[in-house]
Amino acid sequence: MTKIPCEVIRDLLPLYIDGLTSETTDKVIAEHLEECEECRNLYRQMKEPEKPAVPDQPEIDYLKTIRKRSRRRVLQAVAGVLLAMLAVLGWRVFLHGSQPSGSQFAAEAAVDGTRVSVQGQVTDSLHTVSDVSFTEENGTVTVTVSTVLPSFVHSSGSFQEEYTASQPVHTVILNGQVLLQDGITISRECNEIMATAHPYVGDMSANTRSATAVGISRRFGPYTNSLQTEAEPYSWTITLEEPLKDRLYQEMEMDRCGAVLIAVTDNLSEVRFAYRADGEDCLRIITADQADKKAGFPVKQAAGSYALLQQLLN
Repeated sequence: MTKIPCEVIRDLLPLYIDGLTSETTDKVIAEHLEECEECRNLYRQMKEPEKPAVPDQPEIDYLKTIRKRSRRRVLQAVAGVLLAMLAVLGWRVFLHGSQPSGSQFAAEAAVDGTRVSVQGQVTDSLHTVSDVSFTEENGTVTVTVSTVLPSFVHSSGSFQEEYTASQPVHTVILNGQVLLQDGITISRECNEIMATAHPYVGDMSANTRSATAVGISRRFGPYTNSLQTEAEPYSWTITLEEPLKDRLYQEMEMDRCGAVLIAVTDNLSEVRFAYRADGEDCLRIITADQADKKAGFPVKQAAGSYALLQQLLN
């Protein structure tokens, strides 16, 4: 038999190992491997399974070290941010504080020429006063009171301070609330009503805010509204659903409330109250002219003056 070259046998070895050669070929390859040591060694090597590559241990250790350092840096950064946030929060809550609305204080002011005296108390027991500061502009002194949570640094919810202005003072404001104007003490109710001033009686949502601040339901019980805005004079009718219990007093209240509503609603000319009293259906009309005569000044001016609005309320 002609001897088959080693190159041919070596090309056939992969097929031979996988069992893809015929019986005749298998016999020829087996005989060749018995005689040829080089092919036999190659055959043994090809039959041995490949060993998985062993990674370089120093490289793995280095990568682990890098990952640990990265995680540590991330954790340190997060911890630093949290600590900074806590520090800012603690500074704001316990040291610096915030400036709540003036309605959260029971405060009063007195003015003697250029000298201003202010005293008050935080109305909730959860906060204390941390700072009281003053600024002035054109006769108006603004008092800013900051509050914080109680701590060993700030523990009192009351304050009493004085300030000397550079010119005579006509208005004192505390955290957005007017305390005094032109010698008249301004009530919280006056501040709330002034905040609802609006230009058009046709805006029913704005009307409702004014009526709520004036206290229509508190004084007279439930009511409904109707408007006449097709032609001047524009009017607002308030229909009371419950009969009057104290007619004389409540009719005086109607005059006062009507004047205030006319004052804070720019184009409103008259307010009408429809109600039952002493078994009769009644209609009480308050016009701007009537309100002017009773007040002694044009009530529309009260929309720009806390002192005049307070006179209407008084």
